[in-house]
Amino acid sequence: MSVEQSYVAAKRELFEELGIDISFEKLRASLTVNFEGGFDDFYLIEKDIELTQLKLQYEEVKAVKWASKDEIIKMTKTLPALFSYSEENLNQKYQYFINKGYT
Repeated sequence: MSVEQSYVAAKRELFEELGIDISFEKLRASLTVNFEGGFDDFYLIEKDIELTQLKLQYEEVKAVKWASKDEIIKMTKTLPALFSYSEENLNQKYQYFINKGYT
């Protein structure tokens, strides 16, 4: 059985769901979170994007918006079925990226 590399899936899903074409040629996962039954790779991509220019795949994406850390934490509490990470876990990931120089 062939296992798809996370960057291949990320590239495909970014294009299919948002219309964003990103080269992952020089990118590595910035963070990998292992859990029972799998892992999540996080990629940090710096790109100027106007939300109005996105081409949404409406079967998968209803809406998009920029959100602050506090807004994301609030969404995890009001829409828990959409988020698999706890507030503590998200805060740890946020701090990891801040420590790496991302803001």
